[in-house]
Parts: sequence; structure tokens; C-alpha cells
Amino acid sequence: MQKKTKVGEVEIIHFFKPGKTLNDISLKKLHSALIKIADSSRTVNSNKLLDKNLTLKEIREYLKDAVVAFAMMDKVPYGFLIHPISKEKLYYELKTDLFALSSNPGADFNKMMVYGNLIHLYERVGTFISYGRFILEVANVGKVNWYKYMQIKLQFFLLKKELQKASAQRAVECETIKQIISYKKNNSEEKCV
Repeated sequence: MQKKTKVGEVEIIHFFKPGKTLNDISLKKLHSALIKIADSSRTVNSNKLLDKNLTLKEIREYLKDAVVAFAMMDKVPYGFLIHPISKEKLYYELKTDLFALSSNPGADFNKMMVYGNLIHLYERVGTFISYGRFILEVANVGKVNWYKYMQIKLQFFLLKKELQKASAQRAVECETIKQIISYKKNNSEEKCV
């Protein structure tokens, strides 16, 4: 199961239990992309999942109980965030396991990965306990119940709206720059490079 969020040229895909839900080819592509991002990232520590020689069965086992945020910019993967989930007594527990960026379009996009994973998990399992290294106003350690979920969803919505506005302004700026670079003079088009 997956959920997509697109803001300008950035697209974030959230996978719920990809080890159980993705077909072999899609899972292998996801794994290869994770390795590629990790290889070009300075922030990731060694992790069993990032072994290039894992079998499909081992990849499935590692990602069968996880929520994965996978980020792309202009359809090029640039980051991921993996939250393993486990069922403990009454609630599911969510822990931050693996985070890597090969490039960074901005901290707000990283927050969107976190918020998106929390929202995606709540919509699948309901109340859960969250532990993590990410300190966010409404997504810190604690129980994510309906009230907290609504706070996270509102924060996500506001963040997305702000990023869309910034992205639209950037698109206008880029269009203006293109018009400045390409202009007509004496009925012949000249381009500044």
C-alpha cells in the first residue's frame, strides 16, 4: 500500500509494509534505490538492509513490518526514511531506524517524510506509540492517537501549502529567468547562455 505527496518537483511516496505488499520487481527497484541513496549520503550508518547482496527473501523480511518514505526530486531519488513497526501488547510501536539523504531540498521536505509516515501508519493501524530521533513539535515521542493524528495532519497540510506556495513562486521566477535569457532582437531570436 502506498500514498504519494507531490509538491513542485519533489514527490514523496510512503509505503506501508512494502516487504508484504510490493511485487518482486518493485521491491528490488526500491531496494536498489535505497542503496544508491545511502551510497551517496554521508548521514547513513551501515545497516543490514543496505547490503547489495541481500536476497529478495531477506529484503522482504526486513521491510515486511515497516513504513518507508521514499523521496524524489524531478523523478530522481534523493532520500528515504524507514520506520520499523512492531506490535507490543495493546499498541503498535514505531521507531526511526534508517534515514539518508543524497541531496537536501530543505528541512521542510524532510519533515514531510516524517509526518507522512506517521499519518500513513495511523490510517492503517490506528493508535500507536512513536519513538524517534526526529524532534518535531507534534511528532515527538509519545502515543499517536486521534487527537495527535489530527495535529500531525494539520501540520502536514500547513507545511504542504507553504511549500506549494514557495514552489509556485520558484516556478514563476524560473519562467521569468527563461524569458530574460531568451529574447528577440531584430526579428531573430538570440539566447544568452
